[in-house]
Amino acid sequence: MAQLDKLLQQIVAKGGRSLRIEPNQPPFVEFTGGGAMPLLPQALPPTMLEHITQEVIPPHYMGAWSQQGQIVFEYMHGGI
Repeated sequence: MAQLDKLLQQIVAKGGRSLRIEPNQPPFVEFTGGGAMPLLPQALPPTMLEHITQEVIPPHYMGAWSQQGQIVFEYMHGGI
């Protein structure tokens, strides 16, 4: 199971609609009504964020990530 899937399971359990992850910030659960809250108390260092996302980044986004250092993509697993 990808590490990202574990975070997504927590989001579903909290009634969230999406996950926002950025380097040096804690991951955030975003809710349909517009609110957000930290999913974890600690920030994700860039190396951890890279590890988590490389497991699931679609191959056609890898070039953009390498050139720009950031991407936005959707990821769904197991009906989540």
